[in-house]
Amino acid sequence: MPRLAAQQTAGYFPTPAHLIPALAALVDPGPACQPRTVSLGYPQYGTVALLDPCAGTGAALIALAHAWCGPDLTTGRPHVRAYGCELETQRASALQVAWGRISYQAGTAALAGDAFRATWDSQSAGVSVLYLNPPYDQDPRYGRLEEAFLARFTPALRPDGGILLLVIPAGALAASAATLATHYAHLACYRFPPAEAQYHQVVLVARRARHPLPAEFAAEATPPRPPGPGLGRRSRVDPRPPPRREYPAGV
Repeated sequence: MPRLAAQQTAGYFPTPAHLIPALAALVDPGPACQPRTVSLGYPQYGTVALLDPCAGTGAALIALAHAWCGPDLTTGRPHVRAYGCELETQRASALQVAWGRISYQAGTAALAGDAFRATWDSQSAGVSVLYLNPPYDQDPRYGRLEEAFLARFTPALRPDGGILLLVIPAGALAASAATLATHYAHLACYRFPPAEAQYHQVVLVARRARHPLPAEFAAEATPPRPPGPGLGRRSRVDPRPPPRREYPAGV
């Protein structure tokens, strides 16, 4: 009984560590990881801000940070800001210990508690990457709990280029069709390897759109097409904004 098993574990299904490199390879960290200017003979780097509101022990997000930013996150090349939250007490303690190793970075935070109660600076530009592997279950308001997390944390993602990595069961995609159509573009979906897909998990990669799709169009959204090939078989998603496109008035 998959649903009963999910409930017994509080919906906690950490991404297998050996799949993290394949997930990281789907995303190009962009210019933040490359020197932009030289000041007094020293290269200047940008900032990569990462958010995981269901962080568990923090292993997945830290592994992604290493994959994109190198083995040493203390160099400031680029600057890494990692934000994580975990509700379960023991995992939250492990998260805070893991985050302590990168706590020298301004803005890095590991929260123990309900992520839905967390707030962020409305003036912030938003995070570069939202890694979301939420609990798998039904929800009376949103249909699926996965959709509740997606709707709640999409506003924390940087508009016009922020990248979503969404790990959920394929059957839960339909509940998020309108949210994905409204707020995201350039969607791609990949299956987990069969041996790791107890709940038929997929990873959906998308870029947050510059402007939300009007509600009348989003209401017609259909569930994403069946997942494409498995991890590691397609090109990366570039988080840099696409060239500006002009649309005729009235369209």
